[in-house]
Amino acid sequence: MESVQDRKAEIRATEKAMIEETITYFRTHSFSYLIWGWALFTASVLHYAILQFGDHQLPFNASAVWPASIIAAALISVLKTVKNERGESATTYPAKTLSGIWKGFAGPVIIALMMGSVLGWEIAFPFVIASFGWGIISTGVAIQYKTMVWAGISVFIFAVLAMYVAPDNQLLMITGAVTVGYLVPGYLMLYGKN
Repeated sequence: MESVQDRKAEIRATEKAMIEETITYFRTHSFSYLIWGWALFTASVLHYAILQFGDHQLPFNASAVWPASIIAAALISVLKTVKNERGESATTYPAKTLSGIWKGFAGPVIIALMMGSVLGWEIAFPFVIASFGWGIISTGVAIQYKTMVWAGISVFIFAVLAMYVAPDNQLLMITGAVTVGYLVPGYLMLYGKN
């Protein structure tokens, strides 16, 4: 007869194996995480630079860099995922769950971007930053990756700071949040660092 201690040890071993599988999955699919980080980083830097150095000289609005970056990242990510998943084994349950979290993240971001276009970006940007901080923390907790949890907490700090700076400077808060929230943990995970 199996003891309670044995059952708890079996559950911990199963949980540890699932987490290791999920981390391995994220390492092999880190390209998608990093491409989104670079897309957001690029959009915020370009938007800030255009506003500082000549928005009035362009035939388009500076905020057009956002949909362009997002569409480019989505296309690249989808193409890379389709290419990688040919002949690949089934995705783990935790990876599917986290994928759902990140897909669900799109709804609040779209609403925030709509708010920004109507009510002003100074309202939308802190919400967008906080939203992806939530996704990063959720991912870090789910895969027990402390670096990602701390990165998500740092993103929340950028969201709070963004409420107290001018809208143009909020773009710099996005750049900082993306750097600590996406790029640093993404590369650390890619190279097997905790």
